[in-house]
Amino acid sequence: MKKLTRFIIFILLVLSILTLPISFVAKSNSSVNLSQFPYPITSIFTDGDNLLVGTESGLFVSDNGGKSFALKNVGLSDFHITGIAKSGGKYFIGTSEGGLHAGNIKDQKWTSLSDKVDCPTISSVSSKDNMIFVTSLCTGFHVSFDYGSTWIDINKGLSTTETTAFVRTNSGFNFLGTEDSGVYYAESLGDKTTWRNLLSGYDVTSLSYFMDTLFVGTSVGLFKGNIAEKFQKMDFIGGSPYIDYIVNNSDRLFIAIQNFGVFASVDGLNFYGIPQDQILSSKSLYLENSSKKLYIGDKNGNLSQVDLSLPLLECKSKIDLGIANKGSKIGGSFTVVNIGYGNLTGNISVPSFIKVNKTNFTNTDNIDFLLDTTNLSPDSYTVPIKITSNSGTQNIYISFKVIEVTEIKIILIIGSKDAYVNGERLELDAPPFIDKQSSRTLVPLRFISQAFGAEVEWDDKVRKVTIKKSAAENNSVILIELWIGNKVAKVNLKSVELDVAPVIVPPGRTMVPLRFISESFGSSVKWDGINKKITIIYKL
Repeated sequence: MKKLTRFIIFILLVLSILTLPISFVAKSNSSVNLSQFPYPITSIFTDGDNLLVGTESGLFVSDNGGKSFALKNVGLSDFHITGIAKSGGKYFIGTSEGGLHAGNIKDQKWTSLSDKVDCPTISSVSSKDNMIFVTSLCTGFHVSFDYGSTWIDINKGLSTTETTAFVRTNSGFNFLGTEDSGVYYAESLGDKTTWRNLLSGYDVTSLSYFMDTLFVGTSVGLFKGNIAEKFQKMDFIGGSPYIDYIVNNSDRLFIAIQNFGVFASVDGLNFYGIPQDQILSSKSLYLENSSKKLYIGDKNGNLSQVDLSLPLLECKSKIDLGIANKGSKIGGSFTVVNIGYGNLTGNISVPSFIKVNKTNFTNTDNIDFLLDTTNLSPDSYTVPIKITSNSGTQNIYISFKVIEVTEIKIILIIGSKDAYVNGERLELDAPPFIDKQSSRTLVPLRFISQAFGAEVEWDDKVRKVTIKKSAAENNSVILIELWIGNKVAKVNLKSVELDVAPVIVPPGRTMVPLRFISESFGSSVKWDGINKKITIIYKL
């Protein structure tokens, strides 16, 4: 009888737990994983008092900084949350099939705004002061200028009413993303607004305006451009990755890329993966400017938090230097980046055959290094450069191959960034070109010098280039000095008159006369006029 009684009490206890409002208790330790929800996280919003997490099956709210969450679905006609914003003390909740809703946490109930925004499929919700912006997949773009009391549709000039994302800049410019029809632009918003297409033919997933540049997330990659600039695809991932979300503040940009994780940039040019667990499947981001916290939600229901008020070390994980001849020296560089706002300090440890221009760094810093292959046997190498900081430790792995050769064969093609050194294809930063006045070929200085196994030094004050190569078995010491814009050069301290002066071309690459450099090293140069191909043979 007692066993039966205990069993009945156990069943009643289980049933009572199942009928309670769902609440998830977050981890209390320092882990970046705040909580685990049973559904993919689609949107995140916080105003400091409340943390709202939208999922594919409900809205969850925390009033204690993410320590615990409670389900807040009362009044919602659909539980697939697609957007969250706040204006005038009210929260505005977009859903996938139930339209737009408004309310506040205290009332415990959401009110449908389907009579004002006539579309069940809301794709995004955002706000700025008294203005609320809603994109939808059936009735286009909707705006309220009075905290949600009245609404207008602004769709003139659009080739579709399937709108997906919106961003308004601090200067009042407006950018609207669409499904399959790209990005549109308008200088102002109102009854007379007409949208103008900037980028066509793409399914836009997210928009962000950072450092006077529009970043466009699409289903096939990330693009950047502006009103007066042609949009370019950014290939720091490669392929055609799906961009889930983009957020930014004044000096940080964060991008969630499907199956690759979250990437950060401080300049809009270079991106670094944030090495946090469980966020490769990230779907949504939210950056709280006041507390400097980045919230990340993924398709597995993980809610993570990155505290950007602390220092956060980021750098490349791999650098490939290609093929090096035994006895040569190869230069390279990398950047140590502080993604966080705390003061980053650290030091750099390298193998004995690598020298760096500095061993200590503070915050974001550029590090130059020189790899000497003199005492290395012919082989393939992958060696670590260790970065130790108050934000943790990371390794940059330098890969290269040392070969023993009797000659170096270099092939260049005018106008092409493809170059070949002993059959190994390399990509140049700038292609060789023929100077129109002198009819002389100019090539990238650093590439051609390092291909010969020489070191290159730059003196910014006098705009001087110095090329050095130590004596080898069949070659004596070589010292070449050139000055940008000057036709007078020096070879082993003797002045030489050039046919064309060295120049600097975008993106900041020094170009030097090919025949002069090649012959200074004692190499032969052959020209194939039909294919515009140059072959250089350097005997070691």
